[in-house]
Amino acid sequence: MNKFQQLTLALCAALTLGSAGCFMPKDDAGVGENTRTLTITTTGGTDGTSGSAGGGSSAPGAAGQGLGAAACDSIKAQTVNVFRDSFYAFVHAPGKCVTCHGVNQSPKFAVDDLESAYNNSAPLARFDNIAQSPFIQRGGDSRHCGACGPSIVPTLTAQLQAWKAADESAKTQCAQLQALGGGTGGTSTGGSTTPAGPVVKLADMTVPATIFTSTSAATLRWNLPIAGATFEIRIKVFQNGYLITAPKVTTGTNPVHVMGIRVAVNGTVDPTGTTFQSVDSNVPAGTNPGIVLVDSGMVVQQSATPQSDKIHFEFDVLEAGH
Repeated sequence: MNKFQQLTLALCAALTLGSAGCFMPKDDAGVGENTRTLTITTTGGTDGTSGSAGGGSSAPGAAGQGLGAAACDSIKAQTVNVFRDSFYAFVHAPGKCVTCHGVNQSPKFAVDDLESAYNNSAPLARFDNIAQSPFIQRGGDSRHCGACGPSIVPTLTAQLQAWKAADESAKTQCAQLQALGGGTGGTSTGGSTTPAGPVVKLADMTVPATIFTSTSAATLRWNLPIAGATFEIRIKVFQNGYLITAPKVTTGTNPVHVMGIRVAVNGTVDPTGTTFQSVDSNVPAGTNPGIVLVDSGMVVQQSATPQSDKIHFEFDVLEAGH
């Protein structure tokens, strides 16, 4: 048994997998006998690839470049198991977050599909500062929903801390495996890429007063820095937040390329408002009355004084197309 196999067995033993459930790399083929692949956005690109899905970069290893990735899949699967048995078990329980965030309300961190729930939850966990995680901030706010309130904060905090510990342990172990296996993985900041260049910010606009006295949505519209082009959304009050739908671009004489849209309330981007971040659209010239870029909507948080709230949008890319 070579050193790489010995380390793999030791790590599996530490994770209480036992040799039967452990991925065992072969001496010569550079391919494991038993692999399990999970797409986990928080840990970056696959070993020996470009790592572009996580915004990072890596160089492929030599003969052993496939070893680290496959072994790491087995280790990372244990992080998913911790997530499943703690945080996910709580939010997916009947009467909890699953009622909305397991159906059609973004972010969909409580959906039935475990892998999707993991990947939708990871960017919001805020392992760098769990107390500032939207799960703690929103979950502890009794105005957000009937299942929320200060009483659940200790439980959510402990669950996120357990998930963080498992994630950090997996990263450490994978780094050791990658060093021995010859490959290196890409880096990630939550599983999304942001193109290089300055973010384009639209001006702040005060929330329309009419939405606080009506159940109907109002339209907010901005002139874009491209001749004849506008951006608009529909907004209405939803519980203690704002439901934002129908992001639309209308063009004049130039086509418009728009990519990665985020919403900010009172100057701060809402970390849970991720529905429009996947937008990457080229709207042809002369498109009027415009094209709705995303069919689904999202809910962002109001402030304590919503009548004075200001909203603006930010774009990774907003430019004249070709």
